[in-house]
Amino acid sequence: MSRQSETEIATISTDNPYVMMATEDSDNQTPVVTATVVSTFPSQTRTIYINGLDNTCIEVPTEIADKALQIQSMGRGIKCICFIDLVFNLVYMLYGSVIGFIFSLASASGIYSTYYQSRSLLTCYLCYQYIMVLSKLLTIIFYIALTDSDVRNTFHENYPQIQLPETLAAPIFMSSMLFFIQTYIACYVRKYYNLLPNSGDKKYFVARALPSV
Repeated sequence: MSRQSETEIATISTDNPYVMMATEDSDNQTPVVTATVVSTFPSQTRTIYINGLDNTCIEVPTEIADKALQIQSMGRGIKCICFIDLVFNLVYMLYGSVIGFIFSLASASGIYSTYYQSRSLLTCYLCYQYIMVLSKLLTIIFYIALTDSDVRNTFHENYPQIQLPETLAAPIFMSSMLFFIQTYIACYVRKYYNLLPNSGDKKYFVARALPSV
């Protein structure tokens, strides 16, 4: 089998954070990884096409190509999660919840981070995800604690206006499911966050080395 047939051909878009066009760095100050028109297929590179550049084909190191492709595939999912959170938090805000307003800002920052591929913007939303995971965990602990009759009686004495269900099996189960779902979402966001380049990763951008079209 030839080396060419073993090479995976993938496609990324021009707005990928690991693609920087020459026009964005006219002073040629940003250090970049060398990318060349595909003529050979070294074992440690992957071949990618960049949309919008007349199907320009280049080679980049495997590690960077993998990051670029993962960001490409995860971006829509992150954006969808942020929009869903934003809708729910706006609803909470309409009911007079200040926390809903604060969390809406966090969701909005997550949405903007997918457009600008910004770690700093996504940091706020990632912290929000951690808060939500913690709140789901505390809810489980709260319901489990109420299974103790002494704790339940004390709760009734302190908060007589709150009616608790006769059995707490269903609330514990639902809270546990929500906790695991929230944890999965937080881990997904964290993975996307780790893939985004920061200021120290500029040397990994594929930029001026793109062949002219």
